[in-house]
Amino acid sequence: MDMIPSHSSKTVVISGGGTGIGLEIVRGYLSEGANVVLAGRRQDILENSVEALTTADTEYKAQLLAVRADMSREQDVIHLFSQARERFSAIHILINNAGIWIEKSLIECTDEDIDSMFHNNLKSTILGTKVAASQLEEGGSVVNISSFAAVMAIHSASLYSTYKAALMQFTKSSASELAERDIRVNCIIPGVINTPMTADYISQHHDRLIKPIAMKRLGHPSEIASGVLFLTSDKASYITGDSIHITGGKYLTQL
Repeated sequence: MDMIPSHSSKTVVISGGGTGIGLEIVRGYLSEGANVVLAGRRQDILENSVEALTTADTEYKAQLLAVRADMSREQDVIHLFSQARERFSAIHILINNAGIWIEKSLIECTDEDIDSMFHNNLKSTILGTKVAASQLEEGGSVVNISSFAAVMAIHSASLYSTYKAALMQFTKSSASELAERDIRVNCIIPGVINTPMTADYISQHHDRLIKPIAMKRLGHPSEIASGVLFLTSDKASYITGDSIHITGGKYLTQL
């Protein structure tokens, strides 16, 4: 007897869903029969992603909606959820995946860099979760995408490390608050994952990055997507406020 996918007929909103980890998360939910709303700031990226997905499987057209939204602007987030509800009626899951990467020393960081990193890597998650709190169905779920930089800071990326660390604490506090609404909130801590955003950095530092990883390889976005799908499934019904590491065993022991 065929098993019904755990996310069949659920509606998922995914910020930063046009590329990298976000796009792989989109593919994962589509394959399980979910309706997916892709959100992003760049219209061309959203359109290209939808075209690629629907070319691969024409049945995805009925399951997909792309909405241009800056997740650091509350009105954009409200509009996003309004569009999602208008198209699919109920909303069950939010994946806070929006974020940017800037590698700069603290001394080199500009006021603009600080604001940009805050808006894209922290404020976007706070606003997304705030709006989702009143929009998700009972039994809903939120997953925030942080980084191993939250656990062990990157020497040349103090801003990125700081805001990603803040996501772990926000996950705990928001999970505590939203439990009374029957909404779970969890966090994924990816290790070194090969994505368009990190490709140049990984290429420059490959050997050094691989050395502390027990499995001696880079992670793939699909491996992060699998963790996300688990956390929003009924199999994780008693997990909330937690941060799950998907790192291939990074720094299990001192080198």
